Amino acid sequence: MGTDSAEEIQSYISNHPWPFDHVANAGETIFTIFKHRWAYPTTFVVDKHGIIVGAFAGGFHDEKAVEEVFQKISFWLKSN
Repeated sequence: MGTDSAEEIQSYISNHPWPFDHVANAGETIFTIFKHRWAYPTTFVVDKHGIIVGAFAGGFHDEKAVEEVFQKISFWLKSN
C-alpha cells in the first residue's frame, strides 16, 4: 500500500519487479485502517497474533532515538 498513483507504481515495478500485490492511491485507506499518516519509512509493530499494535514513521539513527523506539515497541507489546 502506498500513496503513489497506479502509473507511478507500474513505472517503478517495470524496472524493479516485486513479487507481491501493490495498492495505489491508498493514503486515506492507510489512515482509516491503521490510524496512521503515511511516511517513509513506516514501522508497524505486530503482536504474536498478527495484530498491528502500533506504528511510527521516520528513520532513527542515534542512540537516544533507538532507545525511544525500543520503549514504544516494548509498551505496545506489553499492553496487548
